[in-house]
Order: sequence, then C-alpha cells, then structure tokens
Amino acid sequence: MPVEVWGTFSVSDHLRERPFVTEVLLYDKLVIPVVPENDATVRRRWRERGWRPDDQEKYVEVLSDIMPDLTRAVPWDLQKNEAFRSRIEAARAVAFDAYNWAATREVDPDSAPYMMTRVILEDYARDPKNWLVHDQATSCGTERCS
Repeated sequence: MPVEVWGTFSVSDHLRERPFVTEVLLYDKLVIPVVPENDATVRRRWRERGWRPDDQEKYVEVLSDIMPDLTRAVPWDLQKNEAFRSRIEAARAVAFDAYNWAATREVDPDSAPYMMTRVILEDYARDPKNWLVHDQATSCGTERCS
C-alpha cells in the first residue's frame, strides 16, 4: 500500500488567493477545519475574525463534489480551539526560553543553566498564590505561630 501524503490547513488558509488549487495536486487528502454544524457561536467568532466561513464552506463543498475522497472536513469546535490555545502558550514559552538560553550562552556559555534558575524563580514570583503560601510557611513555620 502506498504512503499517503496529507495536507493540513488552518482556519484561515482558504483566505489565500486560489485556495487549495496547488494542494489538490500535492496531497492525497486535505484536512480542513470547518465551523461545526449548527454552531452559531463559532460561526460568529469566525466572522468577527474575518475568516469568512461561508466562503470556506463553498470551497469544501466544491472539493468534495469533484473529489469526494480528497477532503476531510474537521469541525473546529471549542475543544480543538482550547488545545490550540494551550499549544500556542507552550510554544511561546519554549520560544522565549530558547531565545534567552541562546542569548545567555553567547555571553557566557557556562551561565545558561543559571539563567534558567532565574527564569524559574521569575515564574514563581509572578504568581501571587505562591507568596501567600510562602508567607504562611515562613511566618507559621516557626515557634512564634504556636
């Protein structure tokens, strides 16, 4: 059985000029996120962001009519959107750390691990609940709290 090559798309890829034209030739399957059926909230959000869900539906319909085995429309529901947000946050954090790691190594190759210690403490210090726990532990962890 030959290996299939699948192309995956974002919620805005259909906004490009002549969307999916070259992809039809390149991929065995096109996986396209679409507004979930009967989900007015998601449809409204797509419109507000300029993603033109009605246009996208037309493209997907045409592709499905011409090549029914080609298109895989995947509802982009709130669960997938939350997974997207979570991954984006993680990617941003990793990119930030990687940039700072590299910049620190340029100045002093031996100090990068120490820089990471500072970043961890910075993350800790930014979260107010850590200070509440810290203050309780330091003031009540002694004999004067008994």
